[in-house]
Amino acid sequence: MKPQRYCQDDLYHGCPRELTDSVRDLSSIAEEKLVVAPQRTDTRTLSRVLSWLAILIALGGGLAVGWLKAASMYQYSETTALRALGALEDAQASIAQLSQTYEAMNRSAEIDRITAAESRAVIASLEDRLDQLAEDVTFYKSIMAPSDTDKGLQVKDFSLKPTGEPRTFTYKLVLTQVSENERYAEGVVAVSIQGKRDITKRPSRLNRKPALTKGKTTPVSSDEEILSLRDLTGSEELGIRFKFRYFQNIEGKFVLPEHFEPEQVQVVAQAKGTRASKAEQTFPWNPGA
Repeated sequence: MKPQRYCQDDLYHGCPRELTDSVRDLSSIAEEKLVVAPQRTDTRTLSRVLSWLAILIALGGGLAVGWLKAASMYQYSETTALRALGALEDAQASIAQLSQTYEAMNRSAEIDRITAAESRAVIASLEDRLDQLAEDVTFYKSIMAPSDTDKGLQVKDFSLKPTGEPRTFTYKLVLTQVSENERYAEGVVAVSIQGKRDITKRPSRLNRKPALTKGKTTPVSSDEEILSLRDLTGSEELGIRFKFRYFQNIEGKFVLPEHFEPEQVQVVAQAKGTRASKAEQTFPWNPGA
């Protein structure tokens, strides 16, 4: 049995006209609603989609702009950092070079100072040596070609030098003789030091009574004193023996007592024999360096 096909008019065949018209009206209304409703739904959805798409586009554009700015700033910062790093390296290289130059200059200056000090020391030594040679020439000239006053036994020189120890000195005494017969001069030389010592510091047995001044008793604060070289050196000899033909150097060392202030040195040389003679000379207290 074949299926039956109906057209729209067949559906209403045999129905009253009023009913048929009503059904048709309802069908048309339903069709209109079915057509209009989907159109409204699509418009809202499209609007929402477009809105979200616009938002996404805006966000993407903002992100793109921000990324471009960040990339530009990063590139600028990286370039600036590289330039600063290069400048820092150049500055460090300059500082290292300047430090080397400064050290070289310091070494050169130190070498110059040492060389100058050594040169000054050598020059001073040569000058001292030259002065000594000049004195020696004068000394030997006085022996080889003496004046009338230089003939016979002479106390030619007496010099002092500090030793660095407290109140300790070395001395050098020079005796000369100018004689036509070239005989030896032999005898004894005595050296004494004249000065002052605080009387309150002297031993009690040497203290003197206070002096009277205008009816008042005034203690004497100092007193002149003469010390022999024999007492200062502890020698038992009365003097220093000498024997020479032309000249003789006599050297030694002594220590001054406390609270004694020396002023001058007196030297007395006494030659013995058939042609005995005596020579005296006083020298100021002037220790050399």
